[in-house]
Amino acid sequence: MRVNATKFGDTERERSDQDYIGKALYTFLVSGQQYEGERISPWMFVVSHNARFVLAKQIAGIHKTSVDGVRVYYNPADPRKSYLIVAGTLGIAVTLLLGSLPFIFYWMKYHA
Repeated sequence: MRVNATKFGDTERERSDQDYIGKALYTFLVSGQQYEGERISPWMFVVSHNARFVLAKQIAGIHKTSVDGVRVYYNPADPRKSYLIVAGTLGIAVTLLLGSLPFIFYWMKYHA
């Protein structure tokens, strides 16, 4: 299992302009069949050089079961859909709020 923060996009820029993305590579067995996963969480974060701590915190949330083992969460109907971190209630609430804000602001501007 490998998990790290990898440079994303143009790598020839100034260091402060560099973007990073979390990358993982893991294998797991379901009913005797082996699957490969790459996603850390349902949300893909692309962060700047100064916000790399977000990826570090995300990677630190991975539950390790042994030296090379991690807990993998997968969809039982389609095990190819797998993650190393389950979305928490707070994360889901923040995502719903951020997704709803444009509609709320639109309604306030043109219908209130």
